[in-house]
Parts: sequence; C-alpha cells; structure tokens
Amino acid sequence: MAATFARKTCSLVTCFPTRVSECFCRCTLLNVSKMHLRYKGHSKWQNIKFKKAHIDFARSKEFGKLSMEIITAVRESGPDVKFNSRLEGLIEKARTISMPKEKIENAIKSGTGTKDNPYEASLLEIKGPGGCGLLVQILTSNKVKTKNEMNTILRKNGGIFKDGGSVTFQYDYKGVISVEDFLYTEDKQNLSEYPDDDSVEKAEEVAIESGAENLFFCESQNEAKIIKFICAIEDTKKVHDDLSEKFPKKILSSELEYIPRTLVSLSEEPLQQAEKLIDTLEDHVDVVRVFDNIEQYPSTTCKLFGST
Repeated sequence: MAATFARKTCSLVTCFPTRVSECFCRCTLLNVSKMHLRYKGHSKWQNIKFKKAHIDFARSKEFGKLSMEIITAVRESGPDVKFNSRLEGLIEKARTISMPKEKIENAIKSGTGTKDNPYEASLLEIKGPGGCGLLVQILTSNKVKTKNEMNTILRKNGGIFKDGGSVTFQYDYKGVISVEDFLYTEDKQNLSEYPDDDSVEKAEEVAIESGAENLFFCESQNEAKIIKFICAIEDTKKVHDDLSEKFPKKILSSELEYIPRTLVSLSEEPLQQAEKLIDTLEDHVDVVRVFDNIEQYPSTTCKLFGST
C-alpha cells in the first residue's frame, strides 16, 4: 500500500510572533537563524531517507521476482549451469543488479527443494475440451492443495486429470533457443511473404552448424520477428553458447518445452471452452506454464512439429 506524505511548512513569524515582531536584538535573530538552519537540515535528511526507502523497496521487489525466476529455472532444468543455460543467464543478471550472493544461493536451494524450502515441481496431464491434451507445469510448496485447486478449475471448464503418460506421449521434450531474427533486414521488410526461401536456407545453415535439429520463424506478442532453434535436451547448452557467439545480444531465451507431435482441431464451442480453461490455469499462482496441442489456439509455446 503506497503511503502519502503531506509536508507541513512552518512560518517563523506565526510560531514566534512576540519574539520576532517585538524583539530585534542580535541574540534573538541569531537564535531564529540557527533554528531555521536546523529545520532545513532535518528536512533534507528526511528527503534522503524517503528516497532511499523507495529505492530499497524497488530493489527488494526486483530481487524477489528474480528469485522466483531462478527457482523455476532450477525446477525445469536442474541446478547445474553446465546443463541449464537459462539459470546461467539469470545468475549473471542477478550479479549485474548486485543481488547478494546469499539470496542467489537460497533461490537455487529453494528450486532444488531443500527441507527448509520445500518447493516441488510437477507436471500435470489434462484432457481438455474436444479431446485436446494439456500439460501444466506447476511449482508449489503444497502439491495436494494445488492439485485440489486445479481439479476445481477443471470441473468448471470441461477438463479432467489423466495419468500414466496418456498426454505426455503426445509431446516431445526439447530445448528451444529463441533468437531475434538476424535475417529480417530492411530489404526483407518489403517482401509480401516472409520468411523467403533465401532466409530459410541461411537459417538452416546456422541450425546445422550449431547442432540444432530444426527451427521455425515466428513473432512475439509485440510482433517482433523471432527464430526458434530446436534441439535435444542434452544439446541445449551447446546450441545456446554457439548461437550466443554468432549473434551476441540477440539471444532472447533458452527454455525446455513440450512440443506436440500432433495438433487437434476444435470446433467453435470446445475451442472457446479450452481457451477459458487455459487462461484460468495460467492465472493460478502456482502455474509456471501450460502447453497445448490445439491447432487454432495462438500459444506462446512451440507447436512446430504438430500436424492435424
């Protein structure tokens, strides 16, 4: 809750009417002058403390958000930066904003699920409206409570839990490195269709050199052009490092994603129901990400290899 501070100004004439208006001896004037200086000094110190409090609050908020990102990265790919390029990037970011080493270490411990920080990562398999298959990554300190809340959401939105890999078998687990499209130059912006054959060919050469299995061109939510390079889990760090060397400052993210092997086409009613279900799941505080295999749904996750 933001606090509002009203600063009161005090008139020396109002506070000391008798002494100021009736007595003009040097001693009185000197005392008044000293009191005025003390007041100014006090005000300056209060302003400094006020500004410092705001800066400290902003830094604390930034540290807290980054800690949760580190916890999620550890949950997704483990605490070893050799195999977790996302964690490596977050640690580097934490250092650049002077996040205390102790806070970084505590976040990593929380991600691994220590006794004092019992966070647990789970993957929930869900059969959604129209037969679509959803995978929901969660990070929680109370798995039973979270799953019960998820169950309530599913009952209200036409979904049910599935177990035994009946949904995960429809997906491949891959490394996905997103890079700002380095081929979308000014002369390409006037093309009627992009990517053109030349851009695809050049991107494929980069993918082969880096050790990626496949790639695809897409746009972010703000319509920025992106190329996503797909690779085996164990090659994620290698591909990320190679692309970082080739295209410094253009790496956007390095993630592990479930990519659907086939896509499901839904009619209008189940599609609307599925969209509502996914939106509600993503709003839950313990949900990290939702993967879907719906052809018409504009997911932020990768659906390159799916076919109807």
